[in-house]
Amino acid sequence: MSEVSFWEASFLWRDPLLAAGLSALLCAFVGVYVVLKRSAFVSAAVSQSAGLGVVVALLLPHLFDWHPSALLVGIVAGTLSAGLFGLSRRGGRVGVESAIALAYVVAGAASLLLGTFLTHEYEAVHGILFGDAVAAPPEELWALGLTTVAVAALHLAFVRQFLFVSFDPETAAAMGMKVARYNVALYFSAGLAISVATRAVGALPVFALTVIPAAGGLLLSDRLGRVIGFALATALGATLLGYYFSFIWSLPTGATIVATTALALVPGVVRRSLAH
Repeated sequence: MSEVSFWEASFLWRDPLLAAGLSALLCAFVGVYVVLKRSAFVSAAVSQSAGLGVVVALLLPHLFDWHPSALLVGIVAGTLSAGLFGLSRRGGRVGVESAIALAYVVAGAASLLLGTFLTHEYEAVHGILFGDAVAAPPEELWALGLTTVAVAALHLAFVRQFLFVSFDPETAAAMGMKVARYNVALYFSAGLAISVATRAVGALPVFALTVIPAAGGLLLSDRLGRVIGFALATALGATLLGYYFSFIWSLPTGATIVATTALALVPGVVRRSLAH
């Protein structure tokens, strides 16, 4: 148990908790579309790509005396990888599922290999890959805030198109919609959200927050508005609870957030069990 009470230590957790809460909302929102498109592992692949970008940014000063922003490099790497997923076709020679799997494996392996050269930055690399939401520099809060506004604006502007290409891309194409274009925009928004969130809370919590609340909402309801509302509420609630439990019991923050997020599946599982 901690000797300092949770509220007495508010100066320590205020900014990290704000970053974790914004990350939860971003991941839960784009996660509904990711799960609807049956591309759940896009979150893991984008997180690994963003993590690889951060590892490369940390390695560059040792090689070329160049100090790029780790946050910016991670965002660019993750977002570009997601945009490439949008260009992949399910019926193509290399479908979207294969592209996601390749990105996950290659980026993950490269992060671990390159990370061995960062002996002094090991903790930073470990936090990026597995989640360590214990610090939130001002630039991360700004990036999260701006990303939240940008993703919300994009989805408000193209809500009908994004719904069509997620639910029924064949009908959308028959109606004359540029399915490939909207797919890229949708994956781009997901990649942007996941990349920024990964830098703030780590890959493992981001994967959980993207997939679990959305899956729980879809198990509970068939109405998209309710699914999104459930995903947002449970992701934010689980993040707050996970952060609190990790503090009072001295547990790893990222892993505790993942454990509390899993509770979002319970209502849907109970409902489906009773229905049968």
